[in-house]
Amino acid sequence: MFDSHGKFLRKWGSNGTATGQFRYPDGIGVDSRQGNVYVADTNNNRIQMFDDYGKFIRTWGSLGTANGQFNHPEGITVDKLGQYLRSGSWQ
Repeated sequence: MFDSHGKFLRKWGSNGTATGQFRYPDGIGVDSRQGNVYVADTNNNRIQMFDDYGKFIRTWGSLGTANGQFNHPEGITVDKLGQYLRSGSWQ
């Protein structure tokens, strides 16, 4: 994480499949009201949510085409109400 001047503040996550770990994260959205960070964890077929200090909050999704499932999510956007919006190749 960097501040608005590009100064490095902190990092979180590592390579893997456990909560808080990523396999090819390919999109980040930030909730400007709460400061939560949403990560499209592409090769784990899920979305992960963290607070602005990098503390894991929750994850959702799995591989598939049904509701609540993803096929390599490639991006995420969060609107001003804190609702996440899908983008990329989600199914």
